[in-house]
Formats: sequence, C-alpha cells, structure tokens
Amino acid sequence: MKKVFPRFDAFLDLPKGKVDNMELTLVLRMGMRQINPAADAADGTYHDYGPHSTKGRDRKIIKWTDGAWSAYKRKFEREVQNFWSNTFFLLNPSDYFAFENKGKLYAPHTVCRLDLQINDGQAASNHHNIEVVRLHSSESFFGSHSKLYDSNDIKSTTKAWDSNSDPVKQKAHVHEVGHLLGLGHVNEGTAACPDGPGDDTNATACYGVTDTELNSVMGSGMKPRLSNASPWQSAIRSFCSAAKYKSLRTAASLVAPAMGPGATFVTDVVTPSLFLATSPTWEARFAEPKPQALN
Repeated sequence: MKKVFPRFDAFLDLPKGKVDNMELTLVLRMGMRQINPAADAADGTYHDYGPHSTKGRDRKIIKWTDGAWSAYKRKFEREVQNFWSNTFFLLNPSDYFAFENKGKLYAPHTVCRLDLQINDGQAASNHHNIEVVRLHSSESFFGSHSKLYDSNDIKSTTKAWDSNSDPVKQKAHVHEVGHLLGLGHVNEGTAACPDGPGDDTNATACYGVTDTELNSVMGSGMKPRLSNASPWQSAIRSFCSAAKYKSLRTAASLVAPAMGPGATFVTDVVTPSLFLATSPTWEARFAEPKPQALN
C-alpha cells in the first residue's frame, strides 16, 4: 500500500505467510545540486545563512570534483539511513491489519524504515531539492539552512557544550534530514522556544537547554527521542482506514466464534470518519516487539 505526502511517500508492507510485523518505509527523494565558484574557477566565495547577528557572510568555497561529489552523496545517504531506519517500532494499539496464521489471529506492530534516494539536479519529482557548497579548508563554519548544505555537514562537529563542559557533537546532515521529515528542533513549541508567528525557532534555546535536550539529534547531538517517530506515526494513521480489519472494539470481538482454517472475521461496523477521528496513538518504542496474538 502506498500513500503520498508532501515530504515523502509512504509504503506499508504487510506480513506475508508468516508471523511477522509490518514494515512502514518512508521514501524521501532528495535532489542535490553543486554550488561551485563563479566562472568555473577553482575557488571563490558564497554567502551563507549565518548567525542572525551577522545575517551571514561570504565564505570561501572550492570547486567540486567528481570524486568528492560522489563520496559526499554516498556518505550522506548511508549515514542518514543508518541513523533513521530501523530506529523506531510502533505498537499496534488495537487490531488493525490483523492476519491469520495456522488458525491463530495476530495484530502486527510496525517496523519504521527510511529509504533516502539522492539524485543530481532539481527535478520536480523530488520531495526536497538542496544546494551544496564545498568549503575551503580554511573555513570551519558555514551557516546552512533547509535548502543549502555544505561539505562539512557529514563530519562530526562540536555544536554545544553540556553542563560538565563536555562537547556535544553532531553530524548536521542527520539533523537536517530530520527537518525534511517534518521534525522541529527539540525545544520548538515550548516556553524556551516559542513557535508562533514571528518567533525565531533557530534561537540557541531551541537546540536544547538541559543536557538531555542538547544531546538530542534535533538539538545539538546525535541521540534519537521517541517523539522523533512522529513522521511514521502520522503515516501509519493514514493507512488505518484501508485496513481490512479495523475495529474500536475488543480484539476478541473481531474473531469468529470458531477459529481455524477458513474461518471468517466479523465485519467492521465503524464508519471511516468515526474510526479516524477516534484512532488511538501508535506508541513508539526503541525495541521491536513480537506481533500480538489476538486469540
């Protein structure tokens, strides 16, 4: 099954012939375009986003080579998928997508996967199109934003310091793809980081105040939080109305009185609108649970 969203496409694969969980894969197509020095020069400058106090500045850049560009894309794609794919598992809150195996009924949980597909250019079919500069070795900082990255984003760099004066390091490309999936900064929407009209959600406090917040991947560090599973939670809810067996009743009420080969299931009587309006939360976990037996 497939659902199309502005930020990604979602594919839900149901268990086939065995007791297993579902797989929910978010496919994110990203177009990347090189930013090179003007007039095909070996080096030059490019204006970054920068701190708000300086409103950005010109940074030294160098020309991309074929080898450097290929290596950057490979590492970007590999590390993003390694971080975000298979990190979260969603607990089935009811009897959605129930299936029968050897006379027993099961409700599968959900394995969350990410398939990042990087291609050259700015095709309209991409979910996101990004420009990338290659920094000169004399540059240690470049103010990136949601549409402009730099070659150092794939390196682990110190973004903050915790309460023990230890560095909090982050690989910015992993953080930025979190934004592309729809995640905000760790403190976004709190008193420390209001997200109303005119508010600055890139303020320092938005990246974390406590050590736990600072170390979050959507803060200044590299640790995932269960709340980061929200893109997959939103996607799985969109599939629920298409579930063959969807019920707000108890699991037992879904099963015909006599289970066994050829058994039938009670027809769902909940209207799609009511079902979706009252759909319970697909709770996120870091460890994969086994499919739940319903009888």
